[in-house]
Amino acid sequence: MIPQQECLGGCISYSMSGFGSTKNTCRCCAPAQTSSIDVEMACTDANGETTTIIKPYETIVSCSCSACGE
Repeated sequence: MIPQQECLGGCISYSMSGFGSTKNTCRCCAPAQTSSIDVEMACTDANGETTTIIKPYETIVSCSCSACGE
């Protein structure tokens, strides 16, 4: 079983009024560092034959606040 990982938290975002325009700063909690591991999966077909495949799986190592949309 592969553990499900997520980044969860609150980051400060704000908008400021000004002359001529507003300034918007959007910050989101997102992965800061990831690591790839190979996961071996065994699949059995209708005939009972098993095929093993290896797929890369991206894991989250750490999270931080970063600009939204990046």
